[in-house]
Amino acid sequence: MKILIPVLGFDRAGGYRVLSKLADELTMLGNEVQFLCPEGSEQPYYPTCATIAWIDEKGFLSNNNNKSGKKNNAFSIQKKLTRALRKIPKNSYDAVIANHALTTLPVKRAGLIPKALYYVQAYEPEYYNSPGIKNRILAFLSEESYKMKLFTVVFEL
Repeated sequence: MKILIPVLGFDRAGGYRVLSKLADELTMLGNEVQFLCPEGSEQPYYPTCATIAWIDEKGFLSNNNNKSGKKNNAFSIQKKLTRALRKIPKNSYDAVIANHALTTLPVKRAGLIPKALYYVQAYEPEYYNSPGIKNRILAFLSEESYKMKLFTVVFEL
């Protein structure tokens, strides 16, 4: 099975450790797993045996993780992911794992909902529940992700 995991970027946060471990386990079970990540992100802090496809501003695959100096934000990342996902032939992957509220919209816009799984690690609308217009917009987008009726998996400890 070929599995794609679009991410906003890589970081030291524990959620990225979970994604790396998930990708490793899926790979050990015989699946081909690939992360789709905008260039400019850090390299994965938590090592993974999954491959990483870096994408540029226009959603094209990049040969490396070029740090262009431009700061990525949630909106530019969604635009890059949407462009990249639209370029991928629909039969290239058997499953797409959206793993953050802000990765669900690019998956939807690319027409990949039938192949999508929404892996929820945190309830993002609460995370963005703080003052400021940017946070209100992000909270709204996060709330909308739960209305997409994606097959949702929640992991709790």
